[in-house]
Amino acid sequence: MSRSEARTRVRPPKQERSRQSLQRILETAREFLSKRTPPDVSLREIATAAGVSASSLFARFPSKDALLDHLHVEFCQDRLEEVQQVVSALERSRSSLHQITYEGIYTHLDRSRTWGGLERAFEIAASQHDRIRQREESFQRQRLVLLTAFGTRLLDRPEGEIESLLKMVLAGGRELSGEAPAGDELDESGRQALAQELTVLVLRALGVSEQAQTPSVPEPAAAQSRVGEHGCQDTHARILAAGLRVFDGRRLADISEEEIAAVAGIPPEELRAHFENKVLLLHALLDDFSHEVVQTIDELAESTEWEERTMRDLVRDVVTRYMLYWERESGVIKTIRSAELSDEALFQRHYQLKRDIEKRVLAVVKLIGPGLAIEPGDEGRFRRTVQVLAAATRTAVERPYVYDITEGGIGKEQWLDEFVELALRALDLPEARGNSPVVSST
Repeated sequence: MSRSEARTRVRPPKQERSRQSLQRILETAREFLSKRTPPDVSLREIATAAGVSASSLFARFPSKDALLDHLHVEFCQDRLEEVQQVVSALERSRSSLHQITYEGIYTHLDRSRTWGGLERAFEIAASQHDRIRQREESFQRQRLVLLTAFGTRLLDRPEGEIESLLKMVLAGGRELSGEAPAGDELDESGRQALAQELTVLVLRALGVSEQAQTPSVPEPAAAQSRVGEHGCQDTHARILAAGLRVFDGRRLADISEEEIAAVAGIPPEELRAHFENKVLLLHALLDDFSHEVVQTIDELAESTEWEERTMRDLVRDVVTRYMLYWERESGVIKTIRSAELSDEALFQRHYQLKRDIEKRVLAVVKLIGPGLAIEPGDEGRFRRTVQVLAAATRTAVERPYVYDITEGGIGKEQWLDEFVELALRALDLPEARGNSPVVSST
């Protein structure tokens, strides 16, 4: 433990009663942060729910930042200890390569479900507190070193190759394990199926012949049609553009309609004439995203690029476009994610948009031809693979330190080159099997 962390930690009380009070405070804070964002949680309500006086809580944690810092130190230690325990257990295992890979991935998915709320809370805290951000980066590096060392001992593969694949699965698996709407979360059988699909993805990307049949996964609910088109009035367009600038990752509660109107250069009453409130503006921006992304996919479906370019170039172009899109829109989408916690309709529309995009992407990929060898029964596997690759790309934009795309680390171009090679193999695309040119569309 570093000196700064030693100062952060609260000394364990000597009296049993005091130890129990501290434990209740910490357990209550974890429960609140698992369901809400740090700005929405107050120390006084934690004290009330924990059954301690506010003065008793403030004596231990004079500020919310102090409590968050203490909780994050414990959280990082708990996660790292569990990774060490899992690696030790897997190394002692006499199971097959497929089973060892499956058990490791399943454990990651299960812990992502259990700890997902706290991880999201600390990601928000890290954006405002350097110490939490630096500690989180340190945990990510330590975990990756442990897993990479285990992977290279298990497989006769270069360390860099194992590390790249681990980053993709860690980032993508976590997001996929907890993205379903309320009432539709992955149950035990769903986690098992997803772990099996990711296991096959990993072994295929590594060129390992030992693979298992992927269980079928139920298709998500059919995508709903979006709610109408927007008019092309100049004022309407200015409001949407202002929304893109103002919804920059902040909570909806921290953004006023007056601020949006000022950026749009119109009076607040004119803003309300177009959008009754800022929530409806956020819904409209999500609809615009849907229209833009779907239109881009449809244009790709009609393009002759499939016949003229190599598969490697096409994959790199698609990944680059997606990164640029995410860099441009990630602020608004972060605000949408925050608003979804209290707006079920917004959550459902965002979820259905992602499902619709996945189906359209699969339809476009089928145009490439038989070189992909996607059988009807493989569509679920292929869809999951695309989801993981997309989630990994978003992670590269939102948390570049996970991939070491930082000053002093690798550059974005190098990451793109490595990621494209990984994607070609994960998707079992033609060039991954011998650098053959792209198959013409039919």
